[in-house]
Amino acid sequence: MSRIRSSRIQGSTVTLPTYNDIISETRKIFNKKPCLPQVMACDLQLKCKHVISILPTGSGKTLTFWMYFIWIKTGITLIISPLKSLGDQHSSAQELRALGIQAIHLTKYQVVITSPETVASEPRFEDLWTNPNFCKKVTRIIFDEAHCISEWGDF
Repeated sequence: MSRIRSSRIQGSTVTLPTYNDIISETRKIFNKKPCLPQVMACDLQLKCKHVISILPTGSGKTLTFWMYFIWIKTGITLIISPLKSLGDQHSSAQELRALGIQAIHLTKYQVVITSPETVASEPRFEDLWTNPNFCKKVTRIIFDEAHCISEWGDF
């Protein structure tokens, strides 16, 4: 007897993919075969679980941000990246374009990519965090290079 895996995201029940589905769809859409830690991170995100990914530089942590969008097209993902070059990499990611998702800064939002400095100093972020409609739509907050958080100060 097979068990149907599902998760509630943004008020909707989503049928969860198997590990084989995640590998197959990621390969088909991104032309990359994900490694087991990437598959596990995607699976846990789809289950609305907290995830900490510790992978070496160049091992594809960023892909784990985008794999989620193969199955979930709703909600807002906020990515806080301390490195301007990584922020530029994220905002122009071909992977997002392949999924029809626009990465933007602060105006429209499905993916908001920004720096910790902007979160701390931009008054529009304060407006967003006090807006219940915005907060209800946030499904994920990703801290890229999270080992730098202690250097970012209070924000």
